[in-house]
Amino acid sequence: MTSAITGAREGLEASLTAQGLRVQDPAGQVSPPAVFLVPGDPWLAPTRLGPQVREVTYRVIGLVGLGVDTVQQSEAELMAQRLADAIAATQGPAWALISLDPPAEYDVGGVTYLAIVGSTHTHLAGGS
Repeated sequence: MTSAITGAREGLEASLTAQGLRVQDPAGQVSPPAVFLVPGDPWLAPTRLGPQVREVTYRVIGLVGLGVDTVQQSEAELMAQRLADAIAATQGPAWALISLDPPAEYDVGGVTYLAIVGSTHTHLAGGS
C-alpha cells in the first residue's frame, strides 16, 4: 500500500516531468538541468482545516547548470517559469507554490551549480 504522501509526491514528479524537467535523486549522479524534490521543513504538519488534514511541504531545487559563471540569466528564468508552471498544473492533490528564490549557488557533492530553490505544499486528508 502506498502512502498518501508518496502518491502526492509522485503526482508532483509527474507534473515536473510533463514540463520536460528531469527529476533526479540528489544522492545519485547529477546532470543538470535537473530537479530535486526533498522534504521541506516542516515536512508534515497539522493544519487549521480539520484534525485529519495535514500539510506536506517539499523543497524544489532546480539545477540550472554547472558553475555560476557559465549559466545565462535567461536559462535560470526559464527554469523558474517551468517549475512554477509544473507545480500549478499538478493533478490530485493540487500543489501550491510557496516561493521560488532568485538564482543562487547550490553545492552538490562539492560541485557548485546555479539553482532555483523554492517550496511547494499540498494538503492531504485522512490523517496521512
